[in-house]
Amino acid sequence: MGYTVTPCTLVYGTGGLAFGNVSYSANTDYRAILGSIYPASFSSTNVGWAAGGGVEYAISKCWTVKAEYLHIDLGDQSTVVTGVPATGFEVGYKWQATADILSLGVNYKF
Repeated sequence: MGYTVTPCTLVYGTGGLAFGNVSYSANTDYRAILGSIYPASFSSTNVGWAAGGGVEYAISKCWTVKAEYLHIDLGDQSTVVTGVPATGFEVGYKWQATADILSLGVNYKF
């Protein structure tokens, strides 16, 4: 959705559904102290949201330039890994899938 603040300048907001494949892995190594390692990994397609805004300016009848910012959030994933059960020691991992994108562009309108 946008609004023309001058005959040549459009300011707009955008938002909607986002999805993407996310993959994470981690490995905490306590072999020297506890004699074990704590690996964790996952890969999945996550669904989330995207929102942003931008400005587009007409420099002539057919040419425009624009700048846009977009934030994407595909949620988070967490897990707890137990190494050697006798120690009772656990490692918790938490990953977040977000992105902040700044786009600059030039458009030609036919």
